[in-house]
Amino acid sequence: MKLLAPGAARRRYACSPSMIIDLLAILPTLVAGAFGMDLRFLRIFRLLRLLKLARYSPTIITLGRVLWQERHALGAVGVIMFGLLMLSASIITIFEGAAQPEAFGTIPAAMWWAMATLSTVGYGDVVPITAMGRVFRGLVTLPGVAMYARPIAIIAAGFTNESRRRDFVITWGIVARVPLFAKLDPVALSKIGGLLRSKSVPSGYEIAHRGQPADSMYFIVSGGVVVDIGDHRETLEEGDFFGEIALLQDTQRRAHVFAVTECRLMQLMKSDFHGLMETEPTLRREITKVADERLARGEWAHGDMLDEEFSGREKD
Repeated sequence: MKLLAPGAARRRYACSPSMIIDLLAILPTLVAGAFGMDLRFLRIFRLLRLLKLARYSPTIITLGRVLWQERHALGAVGVIMFGLLMLSASIITIFEGAAQPEAFGTIPAAMWWAMATLSTVGYGDVVPITAMGRVFRGLVTLPGVAMYARPIAIIAAGFTNESRRRDFVITWGIVARVPLFAKLDPVALSKIGGLLRSKSVPSGYEIAHRGQPADSMYFIVSGGVVVDIGDHRETLEEGDFFGEIALLQDTQRRAHVFAVTECRLMQLMKSDFHGLMETEPTLRREITKVADERLARGEWAHGDMLDEEFSGREKD
């Protein structure tokens, strides 16, 4: 990437949209102070400072990106809407031109009525009085509702897709940080990313309670947790996971799990867990391997589940 000279970089930054907005916002004050002119009417440009909020609002940035990405579709809808506007204004002049020459005598004059009718605003200042004009007004209202709702649908769909794309990138980055998923292919990672639910918990929060039904397992993205099994405690940190033994055995929780720091977790629900155990053999081997090691230490399940049961699952 070619580096710009200091002077060129300053000029480029001064011509950027954000700097132009700042200039227009303060320009009336500078001109009035320098020349002693009464330019109070230019203070309206101070409202442009609201556009600076876009720098700090991801939602506004996303909306701007959506408008740019959908510019072709929105432009096509705009052309169709303009054509419908001209067609409606042209036809109404035929029906109402003789009865109301001031309001419908020409197409430009009739465009005001067409705009109000197509947008379903209906100010009522200009209305057809002939029978054919009233019938045509009813016919125009129906496509007007559909056409003016179309841009909103395009923007809403684009905003949803952009939000999903951003969430997918964030989830992919989080999932890729978990060592358990390092050996999986991108297709499997994408599948797992769609199943995991992000969860942030404060320090001291009880994530799992002994005796509760096991409904999920957790992957630690950041922070640390303590697993309390009565007379034994074990600390788990970033990259570790817990809750898999109770799911494999399909029993209640046998330990209390607390967050020792602020944690970010990825939660995998029970039904999704068993689905992955059947479809992802690599993931199944890694999880059962860790479960075997924990059971071999006799710390996590107090011998309630035999190692042979896990070994049998791993060989399936």
